[in-house]
Formats: sequence, structure tokens, C-alpha cells
Amino acid sequence: MWYIGSEENFPADGENYYNIKQITVELYTKFKDLEAEASVEQTLAFAVWSKTEEYLSSEQCYQIVYYLEV
Repeated sequence: MWYIGSEENFPADGENYYNIKQITVELYTKFKDLEAEASVEQTLAFAVWSKTEEYLSSEQCYQIVYYLEV
């Protein structure tokens, strides 16, 4: 799952110079899946990203979240 968390305009000379989108990509797996993580990371290779990981005991799954700006 992915979604745009927020958008910011970067103004210059009285107009929008460019738009920055903060994108979040979420990966959920029942077991630790290094292949799935590698696939997501390869897909995101075009951008600089950061990653967090958490085990959700209430859902009994891993949540890996990638954050990037484009």
C-alpha cells in the first residue's frame, strides 16, 4: 500500500517552482520476508528513502514502512 502523506509547493519568482510530495509505502508480511523488502527497495531505487520496521502483535504481522519525497 502507498499513499501521499502531504504535498508542499516550493515557490520561486512568484510561481510554484516545484511540488514536493511526501510518499509513504507500507509492506505487511506475516513472516520476515527479505525478498519482498528487496523488491520494494529496488523499485524505490530512483529516490532517497528511509525505512522503519515494527512487529504488530495485535495483527500478528510485520509492518515495514518506507518514506520518500519526490
